[in-house]
Amino acid sequence: MFGEMSDICVEKNITMKMILEALQGYDVPPTPEGIKEVWKAIQYTMYKTDSTTKLETHQLDKVYEVLNLLLGEEFAVHVGFPCRDSEAFEQLTEEHA
Repeated sequence: MFGEMSDICVEKNITMKMILEALQGYDVPPTPEGIKEVWKAIQYTMYKTDSTTKLETHQLDKVYEVLNLLLGEEFAVHVGFPCRDSEAFEQLTEEHA
């Protein structure tokens, strides 16, 4: 399905920028996967890697600070950074294909 969609978009000269701009007009509910994609975009912009396993602890902290600042300032959403012993920290730092 995703491959077919992307192939058709390429045939029609539709770029990702065009798709993302069109998405601005739709209400898409936040999901854990969507928030993780925002994290990945911040992480890649800051450290040029999409793997959390390649980051130092202080780099993870910095990515979290940017995401927390964005959600806090724009939407008054604040969530504490998971401690090293938590399941949430494990999920954050495990490699996903």
